[in-house]
Amino acid sequence: GAEELRTWFGDNQGSIAFFNWFTPMVFGFLYLIFGVGLLRRLTAGDTSGGILPRLSFAGIVAQFAAGLVGMSLWAVMSFDPVLEGASDGLLVTLSALDSVVFFALMPWASAMFLVFASVLMIQTRLMPTWLAGLGIVAGVLPVIGGTWIFSGDPDSAVRAIGCIGELGSMVWVLIASAFLIRSTAG
Repeated sequence: GAEELRTWFGDNQGSIAFFNWFTPMVFGFLYLIFGVGLLRRLTAGDTSGGILPRLSFAGIVAQFAAGLVGMSLWAVMSFDPVLEGASDGLLVTLSALDSVVFFALMPWASAMFLVFASVLMIQTRLMPTWLAGLGIVAGVLPVIGGTWIFSGDPDSAVRAIGCIGELGSMVWVLIASAFLIRSTAG
């Protein structure tokens, strides 16, 4: 409800402000750099005519953009004029839009990056196929998990599937990073 949103965002303004600047500026740009490095490495053996790297890159850019939009919605909801002067309906609408961005759009963009990069890994054989398989699973599970917004139950088993996929995508990025570092060092 609106009153709960006012209380939570009012109590956490400082943390939200830090999180809204720090996350995109550090992790967002590092993630973009990782994506570019990975796709450059995988493009060497690409036989798709460039479509797979382009689709994967579009996914990582869309993920970054959706993250910025979602973070902006959070920032707006934490401003004093909005907390004090916005109608209850506006606050609930902003919160719902934020949920759509983070639980519907972000998983699709992430899936686009992970799945197409994983297919490229399988095609080029420049990285292990088991890593590509993990990338496909980690890309699809958050999309399934994001469907909780249609039922409105964030504590459902479907959401837990999404959390497993999100964790898997983080592990995938770490492992792929290690393979990238190892391949450039050797």
